[in-house]
Amino acid sequence: MRRSLVPLIGLSFLLTQAIMLSPVRALQVATGAMVVEVYGGSLTDTSACSMVTWTNATVNMFGTDVNFGTSVQRSVCFSQTIAGVQQPGWCKSIDLAGALTGAFDSQGGITDVVCSEPSCLGTDSFVASNFSVSGSVAAALPLAAYTVDGSVGSATFVNGPSTIPQCPLSLVNVRFTGSGTLNAFQAVATPSGANVSVASSTTFLNPINGQSVDVSVNIDFAAIGTPGSTLVTATSNVSGALSSNFVTAVDGYQATFLDIHTTAEVAPPITICTNYADADNDGIIDGTTVPETSLRFLHGEGTPVVFVDRTVSQDTIANQICAEVNSLSPFVTVVNLCGNGHLDSGETCDDGNATANDGCSATCHTESGWQCTTPGAACSFVCGNSIVNSSESCDDGNAMGGDGCSASCQIESGWQCPTPGSPCTFVCGNGVVDPSEGCDDGGNTGGDGCSADCKVETCFHCTNMPGGSSTCTPQSGTTCSDGDLCTTGDTCQSGACVGTPVQCQSLGQCFDVGTCNSLTGICSNPPKGNGTLCNDGDGCLGDTCESGQCQPASCPNVDAVALAGKPLSVTIGTGTTSVTKTVSITVRNADAVSRTISLAVDASDCPAGVAGDPDFDPSTPAADSSVLVLPGKTKKAKVPVTIQSSAFDSFNFKAPARCTLAFIASAVVPGGSNDPSPSNNVALVELSVVDKHDSEHAAPTVHETTIKSAPPVAVNIPLHKDSAVKTLKASIGNADYRPSAENPGDPISLSASTTCLGLTLGTPICDPVTSSDTVTVKGGAAKTCKISATAFKGPIDTPNKFAPQRCTVTLAAHGPSDPEMTPLDASNNSTQLVIDLLDKNDN
Repeated sequence: MRRSLVPLIGLSFLLTQAIMLSPVRALQVATGAMVVEVYGGSLTDTSACSMVTWTNATVNMFGTDVNFGTSVQRSVCFSQTIAGVQQPGWCKSIDLAGALTGAFDSQGGITDVVCSEPSCLGTDSFVASNFSVSGSVAAALPLAAYTVDGSVGSATFVNGPSTIPQCPLSLVNVRFTGSGTLNAFQAVATPSGANVSVASSTTFLNPINGQSVDVSVNIDFAAIGTPGSTLVTATSNVSGALSSNFVTAVDGYQATFLDIHTTAEVAPPITICTNYADADNDGIIDGTTVPETSLRFLHGEGTPVVFVDRTVSQDTIANQICAEVNSLSPFVTVVNLCGNGHLDSGETCDDGNATANDGCSATCHTESGWQCTTPGAACSFVCGNSIVNSSESCDDGNAMGGDGCSASCQIESGWQCPTPGSPCTFVCGNGVVDPSEGCDDGGNTGGDGCSADCKVETCFHCTNMPGGSSTCTPQSGTTCSDGDLCTTGDTCQSGACVGTPVQCQSLGQCFDVGTCNSLTGICSNPPKGNGTLCNDGDGCLGDTCESGQCQPASCPNVDAVALAGKPLSVTIGTGTTSVTKTVSITVRNADAVSRTISLAVDASDCPAGVAGDPDFDPSTPAADSSVLVLPGKTKKAKVPVTIQSSAFDSFNFKAPARCTLAFIASAVVPGGSNDPSPSNNVALVELSVVDKHDSEHAAPTVHETTIKSAPPVAVNIPLHKDSAVKTLKASIGNADYRPSAENPGDPISLSASTTCLGLTLGTPICDPVTSSDTVTVKGGAAKTCKISATAFKGPIDTPNKFAPQRCTVTLAAHGPSDPEMTPLDASNNSTQLVIDLLDKNDN
């Protein structure tokens, strides 16, 4: 049973000066009878009157004679809430100290009350503490702390007016009667130093059993820094919780609670010793049937308070029990029910002692693997619970014999039981193949084909002789599993399972190559150290790895532009084997300051040797591929283009071979730079070649489709406009003119596509009569198609008028034999139309 005590708010009384006292530190000041009448007609406004009648006797209080008078009437109004419901109560509102008249000119008030029941109703005890008294007589008394310890004798339900004189209640529902005792306690001086000992004697009337209790307390402090005083008070109750094996009242025993406080500066540990009553030294607490050895000294700790057993010693001759703690207040000496040989509430066993590891724990609960059938008798082991106890050699989880572990949990002959709770197995290595074994070669060594537990090992074959041992031979070539998830293609090789290791790959430039976990088959991905150089591709140098991510370096925005280039058509005549042309590419500095712009050429789509180096200054011997350009200005570079007859093979003279040169402009900035509009950095120039040296192919059964390279187009969105429309043109052709021109020709269609944001294309119109994207084209002829292109300002972002957003539209012609295969030429089936978009609404 867990005893819950109502929380006590601030149960403390600290004295601020040391007082040298006589050995007796406490006494009973007065006893009194109480009447409380409660009007309970309203749960939200409960009124009550109280009257306390103190004994009219003179008491010597620490050398001063004091008489506490007779009765005092006090009227109060109050209400209580318990479990969310308002109900009548009275403990926390009655000014018991207000009854102290005659000896004191004025009365102090009770600040804290502890009740054994939350509602403070019924027949139970209460404690009022931490109040002071004052007045001319009180001023002459030595400084003391006071408590009122009382009990409610009865609660009677009535229906009539108050019987207390001068009480205004016309209707009383409940009348409480009881008694209480006023106790006074004095502190003891606590000097500084090491190993300081103080002693205090305490006397108070316990209202639960009506007995006067004398308590002596000895306190040993390891060290006292700043001196002060120590106060010991005794009461019948305090707030806190007890574990179920401890009780404060049993078989005539009634516990005394001690509150101990000190104003001194204390260094733990602290040893507290208190006495108990066994005057005849018969080992039984006087007036009870409780053995003195069942006493435990508990200390209240934590918030909320829980009483913890801190007993360190007991002197059965001096009748003293001690506890060691690191802090003070409160303490209580309780009875430990565990170990009395009786099965009390909350216990599952009681073997007559409070010792653990004998089947019944120190808190009287049956320990795992034991059975305790008779209170007061020793516990015994349980066979069949999957736990091997000291008297057992096995325990397979049952109490049946014939399975290797007998009914008394002993290993049977010819068996082994290595794992409690698991079935036993035959002995491996005796040269006999038992039913549960795959082999038995007469030994317990693995790696020879028969494992230490008599299982056939991977990549071995074992022949078992009837009634005899096994002969195992290694295998090769068969599939197997080596148990390592970091290998693949495992096969047996001379008795060993061998696989190909998994090769881990790096996750990226900011990761090192990891290692494979053989249990999971997952490669680790360790990031490179922070600060390792990397390149995020934005043109800025000095990028570094941070936690596996390539973090961009800080560098300036520089907008370099390569103006769109026009297509180049070349015919190689029969009188020459090569033709050299010059392509002019213009670059622009769209930045606000002068910048050096570099131009490079990517000719990977064309045959080798087609393009030379860009040159901004042809007057110098070497090609200058970079040039200083003023803000918003342009510079032109000359790029030599050489077309060799041997490098190009045109299908016929109406179907040129086509490749694309890409010219890339970039800013030359130490440490790199970031281009805010990189789409306009590249200018495409399509090169279409007809080689008169080639034999013209005749295509009576196949079709050769062509489309003419499209020149670049510019689209400007006017100021205060949301969009602009441009009509694009494309020329699609039929190159089938040999041995004679096809007539009426073949149907050819046009498709147009782009991934550029802000640009929408309409459906191509190649036949103006039907508005279809398909038109019949005579052999050797071409027809023009139109496409509507609309640019919208929302997705288009142009930093200034010098930096357009560049889009590419793929125009493709489709004939009846598409896709075209050799000897047909597919390179001339499409063209890249470059559109430069400029939004004049941008800043």
